[in-house]
Amino acid sequence: MPIYEELYNQYLRYNLRLQRRLNGLSFSRLALFALFLFVGYRATQTGSAISIMGTILALIIFFIVVKWYDRLEQKTQYYKALAQLNEDEINFLKTNQSRYATGKEYEDAHHPFSFDLDIFANGGLFAYLNRCSTSFGKEALANCLLKPDIAQIRERQE
Repeated sequence: MPIYEELYNQYLRYNLRLQRRLNGLSFSRLALFALFLFVGYRATQTGSAISIMGTILALIIFFIVVKWYDRLEQKTQYYKALAQLNEDEINFLKTNQSRYATGKEYEDAHHPFSFDLDIFANGGLFAYLNRCSTSFGKEALANCLLKPDIAQIRERQE
């Protein structure tokens, strides 16, 4: 569990640092847009080439900062998701309650052992192993538990 707590804290700190940078970029976007409006207004009033070039330059810089902001926001969301994953694992280790699906839909009363062993029950093996985010992944895990390939067990263990 210490590794999850360490990673959680690391990702949270990094996310907070990125969030502060996002706040600064957000203010910069606002200031650049205001500058664009001001210089654009002056350009329409005076018709000066310097004002027109300033308007174009302010607009180009504004778009660059918007793109930079979007990339930084994606990075922030990424580290926020990593922190959340580690927090979920910490909570799972403390409470043994997974936030992932238990696989109840794969339960089969006629299967030789899945119903008896409660593989798909709360606190069952599927819920313990499941970290899948797609239906394909959940189905693949359920198939591995229901129809294990005995020849590959050693290989998977290694």
